[in-house]
Amino acid sequence: MQTERNYFMQLYKWKLDSLTDIIKIARDYYSDPTEMNLAHWNLLKRNLSKEYQSFADIRMNVQRIPDYCPHFTIALVLLQVLMLTVLCVQYDFSDAGLVPEDTVREDIPTFLGTETFTSPVESNIWLGPPIRSFIEAGAVIASCMRPLKQQTTSKAKHKHRAMNEKNREYFGCCEMASPFNTAGTTTEAECKNLTYGLGKWTRGVWCSERSVTEKSVAHVIKPCCSGFSGECYMCSQGECDNMAGVFHSELDHCVQVNCLKEMCKLADSSTDETPWMLGPNTRWQWWRYLTAIPLTYGIIHILTLTFVQLFVMLPLEMCVGWPRVVIAYVGSSVVGEMVANTMEPVSPHVGSTSGVAGILAVAVLEVCQAWNFLQYPLLETIKLLSIILFISFLGTWPLISLASFLTGLITGAILGFVVIPYIIFGDRRGYIRARLVFFGFILIILGVVFLQWFLPFLETCEFCHFMECLPHKGAFSNVI
Repeated sequence: MQTERNYFMQLYKWKLDSLTDIIKIARDYYSDPTEMNLAHWNLLKRNLSKEYQSFADIRMNVQRIPDYCPHFTIALVLLQVLMLTVLCVQYDFSDAGLVPEDTVREDIPTFLGTETFTSPVESNIWLGPPIRSFIEAGAVIASCMRPLKQQTTSKAKHKHRAMNEKNREYFGCCEMASPFNTAGTTTEAECKNLTYGLGKWTRGVWCSERSVTEKSVAHVIKPCCSGFSGECYMCSQGECDNMAGVFHSELDHCVQVNCLKEMCKLADSSTDETPWMLGPNTRWQWWRYLTAIPLTYGIIHILTLTFVQLFVMLPLEMCVGWPRVVIAYVGSSVVGEMVANTMEPVSPHVGSTSGVAGILAVAVLEVCQAWNFLQYPLLETIKLLSIILFISFLGTWPLISLASFLTGLITGAILGFVVIPYIIFGDRRGYIRARLVFFGFILIILGVVFLQWFLPFLETCEFCHFMECLPHKGAFSNVI
């Protein structure tokens, strides 16, 4: 009611001012009908025709706007449901506990005898498949997309271990006889480190190549690929299972296996002599920025996103068309993935959360633009802000990235200035839209430059990592 009252007061004032101008210019013209006064009269008429439109005129223009079919929103929701269903059927559901749980494994053979290991249970609190399944489905993870620091360190550590006859002398069979009865192929330094100098190391003899008479000590220590950074460990199968790793029973040493290539299915140019090392022409998987867009972490996650997509994104697409929504959604997704990928390089990330954030940002801009035409604009704003705060809270729990969501909001707002047609009618619309697009592109360019400077800072930002996974009471955050 107050909004309509203010509008009519402005309308009344505008009419009085316009009437005053008309009377003044008319008197000037009829008292002195010169070309200058005629030009003033024509200019006033043009300004009156394009400076004001009534609510009725605007409603007529709004009614002429076509309703587009929301092809993208419907296809995206169906694809998200399909992808999550396939992953859950193929890999089953992961543990969904909020309270830390540990698995205890006893009598696991090591170089120093049998030991008991305790390890945390990997969980997915969003009621979804195991975390590793998202990597195989195309989620964003830095290990598969660029060389990491630990990979460079591993190359330097094993640079002398080419798999050829010349370097076989670096390896030998490390044995711990009775009562330990454990053997594994190692270097001399590794044997001393793993057995605290108690093991017997035979140069140039691989444990798998020992003669029958030399196999009294069981060959149980073999390579194990564990974690999401392509690391390889020499351990027994029981210890490898305890780390949720992949045990290579047919191999002797870590130099024979490329854990990163197996995890990411990388197409690289590693040689037969150095199979454990990625080749110089490795094709890093940049396409994961696109394949991660329709992925969701679980049932709770997909229900939250579907609610936003059906009640916010679908009406928006019906108004502006699918191409503009695709640009806002995909652009926000990719930029959000880039930030999350930098902050947590060894954790798989999806793009659906940051994509929805971009759409929410556009919706907020639309509410601000149409504030005077909405019946309850404050209520609509509160609804959108409540959704934003709720998803931000979810970002403080495992897997969902708060930084990715906030980045998606900023990116969506910038893209909204560029691609979303605002409710601006009349002859000046093209001029205003040109300015919005120009400044929008300037913001995008500045944003890219800022990201290049800001992303390295995120890797060492302790507060950022703390906010990514707050230590909620009675729950845990270390799921990787």
